[in-house]
Amino acid sequence: NNAGIVLNKQFVQPFDDIPETLKVTNLADEIHNLWFDEAIFNGSYPTQTIKLFSKYMPDNFENDLKFISQPLDWVGINYYTRSIIKVDKSETFLGYKSVKGDLIVTDMGWEIFPEGLNNLIERLHNKYSKNVPIFITENGMANIDFLKNGKINDFERIKFYSDHLKQCKILIEKDIPLKGYFAWSLLDNFEWAYGYSKRFGIVYVDFDNLERIPKLSWKEFKKNLTNMEN
Repeated sequence: NNAGIVLNKQFVQPFDDIPETLKVTNLADEIHNLWFDEAIFNGSYPTQTIKLFSKYMPDNFENDLKFISQPLDWVGINYYTRSIIKVDKSETFLGYKSVKGDLIVTDMGWEIFPEGLNNLIERLHNKYSKNVPIFITENGMANIDFLKNGKINDFERIKFYSDHLKQCKILIEKDIPLKGYFAWSLLDNFEWAYGYSKRFGIVYVDFDNLERIPKLSWKEFKKNLTNMEN
């Protein structure tokens, strides 16, 4: 009878350190992350965002917050990337835009930033969820995988998982109740609007004959988990 929720989070960083940028970065953080954290754990909505969205809110929405903020048995986190926030005067509603950084990107064009996972979960634990068990319910990368001589040597994905699992180990060593990690994904999947063109799996799927072939990342992922246990 356990009840929980999965939150799709994105780590946000300012493009520069001028006050206006920091303000819109905080707004982006509220929209991506704190809108949910504040409502679920504190029974309120963050200040900038509720002011911005006030005319779109339903009547008497405040009455819902006591139900929204009921205790959870666990909380899940989906994490893939970061977002760099820059002031944009032409964006008249939000006042900002997300710009590209200089990090390595996945086949989705998403920057790889493992530290963001650590920062988001540590804040979630310290400020909001406290001792509620945390599960990483999605974390992974799309990669251009080549099948050669019956093998897929996806070294980029190996590094991705290794770096993110290192962050998990750091969190556990800080006594943060991180209780599970789910790789996205076990199999190459149908990826929303991208169909079968983006491969997230640690097991390769031939979409013509449906053959499954474990990638090198599958073997390395298993090794990483064994090392963490030890």
